[in-house]
Amino acid sequence: IPKVQRAVVTPVVGERLNLQITDNAPVVYPTEEGEVLVRIAWTGICRSDACFSIGPEPGFPSHNHIAGHEGIGRIVRSRDEQWIGKAVATRYMGSTCGECLYCVKGLIESCRAQTSLPKHYNGTFQEYMVAPLKALVMLPDWIFTTPDISPARYTAALCSGSTALNGVRAADPRPGDIVVVIGVCGAIGHLTGMIAKAVFGARVIGVEFPGKKDCFDAVAAEKIYDVFVPVVAGSGEADWEQYLQDLRDACHLLRGSGSEGADAVISTASSVAGFCNLPDLVRDGGSIVCLGYRQLKIQGSLMAGSDSAMRVMEWIRDGTIEPQIREVGLEDVLGCLQGSLDFRNSGKTVVRVAS
Repeated sequence: IPKVQRAVVTPVVGERLNLQITDNAPVVYPTEEGEVLVRIAWTGICRSDACFSIGPEPGFPSHNHIAGHEGIGRIVRSRDEQWIGKAVATRYMGSTCGECLYCVKGLIESCRAQTSLPKHYNGTFQEYMVAPLKALVMLPDWIFTTPDISPARYTAALCSGSTALNGVRAADPRPGDIVVVIGVCGAIGHLTGMIAKAVFGARVIGVEFPGKKDCFDAVAAEKIYDVFVPVVAGSGEADWEQYLQDLRDACHLLRGSGSEGADAVISTASSVAGFCNLPDLVRDGGSIVCLGYRQLKIQGSLMAGSDSAMRVMEWIRDGTIEPQIREVGLEDVLGCLQGSLDFRNSGKTVVRVAS
């Protein structure tokens, strides 16, 4: 193990990227119980690493910061020798407490006690990195030994791939459903399209900047989306209407009939524009998933069928609920409706029609 290494370092973290490549970054050795030294073989580049390298963001170092968090390598130093030589991977979310409300509910990304790379430890844009063993993903050795598949390909799964899968799961498409993927040519977007098609059996409309349409060859593009729709070029109403019409035409092409919107839209975009007016893109009952943001559920709801009304009647009869009723006459309807518009009514107002 050398004393110095190649690394991409931000000497002083400021408002702009200030990355420097060096051959003389010191190799740091584990000092705490449970830490190991990993030799990085491959590491992915994620847009968030650019964000981590400016600021600094809360909790991130302000000097000599090394970004990168999608690494694959082997442990080369550990107090416990059984781990030496083991294949491991790193992710931004290294470890969580497993006990808090968020962890118990499966929202591990919101754990306040998580260990994150490259926040609490320098990241993977270096040849050797220190990390807690509990913050690493233990990998099967076939990651490095499978013929004809470079280990580099597996780095796509660590954050981009898992984010894509989580997003498609949230959209929950059925085989044959139409899913719009916004930002379909990006790191997360193209994996979202692939997973939606190959794993969930969905049909995918890929939305992306026009200049990216030919960034993949025809064979790869066919695995990512069924129809390509260029993102709206302008900001005017006519531009937006043309964009909507292009999406409706794509839905019609894939369904063979009808002009309804998609069954789901998954935005993987890096710009605010990729998240605007998403309800316009989906049919009633459709799903909207925004990747890279807090895991919230916002569900539109209407009155449902008569079975729901009958169920509530049963609850009224058995005393489970007791509606607060104000009875009025027909002559009071005008005033009550105006009261609704003025937000003055409370409870349920009921008109006594029969005398």
